[in-house]
Amino acid sequence: MKREEQLQRTLWEIDKRWGQGTIRPAVTTTARRAVSTGFASLDLALHADGLAVHQMSVVMGVPTSGATTCAYRAIAGVQKLANVAAYFDFSTTFDPDAAVRYGVELPHLLLVRTSDIDDGLQVARDIVLTNAVTLLVIDLCACAVTLSQQLWRRLADVTLRSDCTVMIVIDRYDPALETTSHTWLTFERRAWLKAGDRIVGCQSQVTIRKDKPSIKIPVVPLDIHFGAVS
Repeated sequence: MKREEQLQRTLWEIDKRWGQGTIRPAVTTTARRAVSTGFASLDLALHADGLAVHQMSVVMGVPTSGATTCAYRAIAGVQKLANVAAYFDFSTTFDPDAAVRYGVELPHLLLVRTSDIDDGLQVARDIVLTNAVTLLVIDLCACAVTLSQQLWRRLADVTLRSDCTVMIVIDRYDPALETTSHTWLTFERRAWLKAGDRIVGCQSQVTIRKDKPSIKIPVVPLDIHFGAVS
């Protein structure tokens, strides 16, 4: 057997055993390092222009804190660059009207809903492995379930071998995500923004925590105007 044929067979066996994308030619590696959160000041505080590629990040916050808005704006930013985003709506709370107001193009968004979250995460892993999706959002807000660390580890492993950023949106702390997530963004609403008597947005602060301990944990103030993309 020729050396080239033996190498190809070996690579095929590695992909079969360890998963597609374990070994890739260096020339196919993307220069993209991050996906924007949709907030310039938050991207700047992350020191990487957004959420890291090849990693899972958690965006946590109760409704009206800005967490879901961050997901919508991140999707809109990905689509503006002619890239693909997927949204796993496990909580069935996806708001198409709000998403459009933040710039999301619904015809180009992959919206996924499954009756079983475990099955849905398998679909998520399959999509990540295609390397066709730049941003994959998993919305677990209002889901009264606790997933095992093993399920998250499987998703984290395939994400590490991909060119995808995975954003997990939750409304309560989940310890199972601690060892698998690269970045945590915790949104807290501090006050409402008003125009006269009308509420037009909120003032939130975002606490940034990464998997590598830091002496100082950045806190970023944000003025979030409902339905505004700037």
